[in-house]
This record gives sequence, structure tokens and C-alpha cells, in this order.
Amino acid sequence: MGEMKTLHLTAIISSIVLVVIAILFITMQKPTNQPGVYEYLVTDYTPNTNKTWGTDIIQNQTFHFDDFNMSASLPKPYWVDMYDTNFTFPNGLQASLIPGGAILEAYVTFPNETVPYRMAVTLGNNADHKAVTVLSTHKDPQAGYAIYNNTIRLLVNWPKIHSDVSLVGFNDTYKTGQPINFQIKANGFDYLDGAETPTFQVKGPDGNMVWSPPDIHNGVRCCPQELVNYDRMFDIAKLGGPIVIDKAGLYDLVVSYNHQQVTKQFSVITSHVTSIFDTGVYPFFVNVDNSNFTINYNISGYNKLFDTKMDSQSKSLILSLKPTSNGTLVVSIPRALLDAKTDSGQDDQFIVLEDGSEINYKQIYSTIMDRTLSIPFQSDTSTIEIIVTQVV
Repeated sequence: MGEMKTLHLTAIISSIVLVVIAILFITMQKPTNQPGVYEYLVTDYTPNTNKTWGTDIIQNQTFHFDDFNMSASLPKPYWVDMYDTNFTFPNGLQASLIPGGAILEAYVTFPNETVPYRMAVTLGNNADHKAVTVLSTHKDPQAGYAIYNNTIRLLVNWPKIHSDVSLVGFNDTYKTGQPINFQIKANGFDYLDGAETPTFQVKGPDGNMVWSPPDIHNGVRCCPQELVNYDRMFDIAKLGGPIVIDKAGLYDLVVSYNHQQVTKQFSVITSHVTSIFDTGVYPFFVNVDNSNFTINYNISGYNKLFDTKMDSQSKSLILSLKPTSNGTLVVSIPRALLDAKTDSGQDDQFIVLEDGSEINYKQIYSTIMDRTLSIPFQSDTSTIEIIVTQVV
């Protein structure tokens, strides 16, 4: 009986030893979760305090940032997710007092790593309120924070993040009174409010605003921002346009969308007044389909020009009419749209067709910008086609 108890006790001890060994083996196989450390401090960085979010340059790198007020009333711990990077502050967004003054402790976890980076900085008394910036050693993204004036600025540098805004169909030169229509193209990978629309305005040479859209709903946000790929196109006519400038001069168009801004300089020149009967009546305007141009025209009587389009294959401008009587069409053709030149670079004749038959016309005015033609037509004319030797 004693031998059986001894064997039973030995078996229990052996089992315990095996369990302990197994636990030790498993523990040895688990990766240690020791936090990383910050690499360096930047004390000469002066944040742009005119904005609370956007991008800023630190050590020749572009960082996306968002500002938060440092307050003891915020929860502890306090965490923020920004561009798939998690910032955790064990003591909240408030420095902890230590014998040396104060310390702010943060842990940053990146999308491709589970081990957090510890980025703690001793602030001392920070009496002069100079900015203190802490950056991690992690790359793509690199992250950190800056402290200034009771504000903490979270910083993320990630090559995948990009935003771009460009103008489509915007010209370098317009005439006074001419409607300026174009499109705004925006694309990128960034945080985006799906309801946000571009804002735009025109500034004069002195920097003062001379035109802005009347639509007060431009730029209004309604929805939580999401980190998404986006590719959007906006028509200025649906955002409160077109732009109309009545005074000749040099102007700047400023367009803003989703942290990005583009400025385009353009000139407005005095319109040449063209009238069939030289009455001083200003011409009408019509957009040219298949192009980014608007042409000036005037037409006699109650006749109407209702459509124009470019045919690149036949190198021609096609004008569609609704006449009620015989008349004359005066049209100014931008040289940048189409032009007729000789081999020596001189102005050449256009070929003008009325419903397919060639007719005579007169060139009544020309500049380096355009050529103005006077074209007679019959009451049953449906199309006038202007054929040129060069299409730009």
C-alpha cells in the first residue's frame, strides 16, 4: 500500500514538472512586448499655428497633422487613430508631474507592427513654451507629436497618403464679360468628407478678392471623414459659377479642396465689340462641344445659333443654325482653337461651307488671339462649317 502511494505521488510530481516545463517552453516562444524608444527630439521646429490640421514640413518631410488641446479633463488613457496609426496616452493629454518638472508619455502602434513605440519626453518647466517634437524610428509611416502652447500636434508621415487638385479646361486668357467655365479634378488617398465640395475665388493683383461664388453651400461638410481612395470631378457651373470678370487685368484663381490648394494666374482682356451693323452691341457667347473653348458671335435679325462643336477628324468648326430669314453670322474664332496658316506662317483662307456648299465670307477683324469672320447665310441654312488647316 505504501509503495502505491509513493508511485502515485511520484506521478503527480512528474506531471507538475512536465506542465511547468511546457509553460516555460511556451513562454520562451512568445515574443517579448517591450516597447520601442524614440530616436531623437526636434526642439527648433516652429509649428504653423494658423491652422489646426493639414500638412507641415519637419526635417524636409511632409507630415499630416491634427491638433488637440492638452486638458486634464480628458479620459485616461486617451487614444487617437490617425492614418491607421494608433496614439495612446496612458495619462491622457496632460503632462505628469515628476521631480524634474513634467513628462508626457505616449505609445504609438503602427499598422504592420504589434509592438508599440514608447515616446516619452521630459518637458522640464518649459517656461519659454518652445515647441518640443518627438519622432519615432519607425518608417512608412513615421509618426510622432509636437507640444506647444498647451497643444499637442499628432504627426504622421506616410507615402501612401496623397491628395491632388487640378483644373480641367481652364484657359490662360479670357475676355471681359466672358463666362469662365471649367472643372475641378480631385483625387488621392486621404481622409475625406464625402459631401465636401471645392471652394474657389478670384483675387486681383493687390490680393483682394474680386469674385466669389454666390452659392453659400460651397464647402459645407456633413459626414464623418473616412480614409479612402477618391477620384472626383466637379463642374464649376454647379458650384456657383461661371466666373465673370468685367475689368481687364491679371488675376489669380484660388481653388481649395480637402487640405489642398491650387492657384492659377490668368489674364482678362478687353472684348473687341463686333456687330454686323456696327451698333456697338456686345456679342453673345456659346460653348464649343468637344473642346474647352467658348466663342463670341453675333447674328442678325431673329435668327439663332444654338450649337457649336469641333470635329477634329475633318479639322472643322460646325455651327448649327435656326434661321427665320436670310442673315449674317459674325463669329470670333480663337486661334488656340483652330487656325489657318500658310507654309510661311501667314494667315491663310478658311474654307466655309453652307450645308455642304462652299460660300464666300469676309474676315473683318484679327488679333494675335482670334480671327473674326462675317458669314452670310440663307433662310433655309442648317449648318455652317468652317474648315481650317490646323487644329490645336
